[in-house]
This record gives sequence, C-alpha cells and structure tokens, in this order.
Amino acid sequence: MNDELIQHSGSMLIIRLREVANRLPQEFRDEHPEVPWRSIIGMGNILAHEYAIRADPDTVWNTLAIEFPKLEVFRND
Repeated sequence: MNDELIQHSGSMLIIRLREVANRLPQEFRDEHPEVPWRSIIGMGNILAHEYAIRADPDTVWNTLAIEFPKLEVFRND
C-alpha cells in the first residue's frame, strides 16, 4: 500500500508539472531551451491517460529524484 501511494503521488507530481509547463508562455519556454518541455508534457500525458499500460515506476522515480533537480530554471537558490 505504501509503495503504491508513493508511486501514485510521484505520478501526480509529474502530471501537475505537465499542467504548469502547458500554461507557461511560449516566450518563457523559448528562453529556457535547456528544459525538456516536450518530454515533461509527454510524460505527464502518458501518466494521465495511459498509466496502467505504459508507466514504469522506476522511470517515474528517476525523473523526480534525479532529472528534475538538474533543471536550473526551477531552482530558488
């Protein structure tokens, strides 16, 4: 149950990131080409619409734990 809750929570975070990315002005996205906007949106779409079929828990975890922190545009340091 706990693993399932963590996996679901991670997926929901990525889905929420997709929504944020979709709402950002194109000008902002163009100013930050280092951010994989299409990948963020695409993964969010997969998780939102085809979770049971295509979602890999390890991919979700690696995205949140390893890849997302690398994105400087989201840092407040």
